[in-house]
Formats: sequence, structure tokens, C-alpha cells
Amino acid sequence: MKNINIFNKRSFRYWFGALMLLLITIVGCNKDYFDKQPLDSISDATFWKTEKDANLALIGCYNIGAGWTGENFWMPRSLLYLDLMAGFGSEKELIPDHVTDGTVTPSYGEISAYWSNSYNKIERCNNFLDHISTIPMEETTRGMMSSEVRTIRAYELFNMALYYGQSPCPPIY
Repeated sequence: MKNINIFNKRSFRYWFGALMLLLITIVGCNKDYFDKQPLDSISDATFWKTEKDANLALIGCYNIGAGWTGENFWMPRSLLYLDLMAGFGSEKELIPDHVTDGTVTPSYGEISAYWSNSYNKIERCNNFLDHISTIPMEETTRGMMSSEVRTIRAYELFNMALYYGQSPCPPIY
């Protein structure tokens, strides 16, 4: 009598493939499988619930980061650097600078950093203003926070207009 092995390679591949197809079909048919809130970060849908959340978001609008944060209009070093870029010192120090020698382009590192950091802060301010109305809190506190954030955003837009001229302005509300 011949020894019959039902678990040969061909049979195993067949059953393994069928099992995988069955698992994919079962998991793939679940409509909510991929519709989950981010599990590793905060999203707008889960964050804006309490007045404490609004305070954290307000601090985020003020926040310029710790240490070296790149070029933005909020760092005291930036104000000094912008004066130097205007020719009030860099030509005396023999610092080669694209601004003072007239060869600056929009892709120059510092120029693009000021631009992107400003719009990141404007985006945080707009996000705050979009969601502050959903939080149950006193109207005077909400008005004070909204006014602070509008002032921060206005300062960014002022600097964008001052240093870049006419620049794209997000909706103001």
C-alpha cells in the first residue's frame, strides 16, 4: 500500500492561499476597519472638548518652540538678523549675504523659512478660530482668546506684507 501524505507542498499552498483569501475577505468587508481616529496623535475631532483644550491651543498659537526654531518673526535674533540683512551691519562685517549683494531669490533658505514659518503660525491661528466656538465656555473668555489669536495672526500678516509686499492672504474672519 502506498503512503499518501495529504500535507504535501502543493496541497499546503492551496489551503494556505484559500485561508489567506478568506481572511482578506472577512477583514476587507468590515466597513469601519480603516475609519479610525489617529491613535498616535491628536486630531481636531478628538481635541476640542474643554476650556483646558482651548488654553492649550492658545499656547500653541503663541509657541515659537524651544531653542533653535528656524527663522520666524517672533525670535529676538530674527529682528537683529533682519536689520543685518537690510544692510545695517553685514557689509561692515564682510559677511557674504545674498540680500545685501542683491542676489536673493525666493528659494534662498532664510527667505523661504520666514515664509513657511509665518504661514504655519497663520494656519494654527485659523484652526483655533475655526474650533473655539465649539467649546462650552464663558463668552468673555472666548472673546479674549479669539482677540489674542487674531492679534497674533495680524502680526504675522503685517510682517508678511512688510517684508514680502503683496502676499497671499488667507480668509480673515
